[in-house]
Amino acid sequence: MTAYFRGGIGSGPPSCRPVDSYPLDPSQEPGSMLRFAPIDLDTHGDLSVRFKQEAFLVSSGSIDPFYEVYGNDPENYLDWVRHGLQHDPESRVHVWCGGSIVGQVELSENSDYPGAGYVHLYFLVPELRGRGSGAELDDYATLFFKHRGVQAARLSVSRTNPGALAFYARQGWVPLGPRDDHPASFLFEKQFEGSEG
Repeated sequence: MTAYFRGGIGSGPPSCRPVDSYPLDPSQEPGSMLRFAPIDLDTHGDLSVRFKQEAFLVSSGSIDPFYEVYGNDPENYLDWVRHGLQHDPESRVHVWCGGSIVGQVELSENSDYPGAGYVHLYFLVPELRGRGSGAELDDYATLFFKHRGVQAARLSVSRTNPGALAFYARQGWVPLGPRDDHPASFLFEKQFEGSEG
C-alpha cells in the first residue's frame, strides 16, 4: 500500500509532527505534521471507499460487512459521507501527510447513544500504523467532540482485532462490553473533560 505515498514503493512515509491545535491551521508547513481536511468526494471518493473497505477487512477479515451496511453500490456509502460533510465538514476528513492522503476519520456529534458522539472510523495506511499516528487521529476526534460540547463518545471494535483493542485502551477508551446488536464487537466509551458546550 506504499502507493499512497508520493515517493512510491520503498520511499517510506514523510515525517509528521503531532497535532496540537484545533481547528488545524492550514498555513502549517506541508509535510511537517498530519493534516485533517474535509473529504473531497469529487476527487477522492474512490479512495474513501477503498479506505472504508480496507478498514472492514482489517477489523473483520472480510469486506462483506461493507456491503451488508451499505448495499452493493458504493455510492450508498458516498451518500452517507456526503450527508455528514453537509452537516459538519470536519466530521468526515482525510488525513494528509505532506501531499499524500494517509488516512481517514469519520465522526458524528450525535449517535444512537444519548449524550454521546460516535467514532465511525479511524483509518491509517499500513505504513503509519504502530508509529504513534493513530494517537493523532484520536486527538483530532477528542478536539472535535470537545469543541462541540460533546461529553463522551463511543466506538465499536471487533473482538478479533487485538491491536485495535489495545490501542483504544491506551488512548483512554473504556470497554463497556459486547454490543447488544452485534456481539462480535465491543463497545468502548471515552469521557471528555472541559468540553466547550
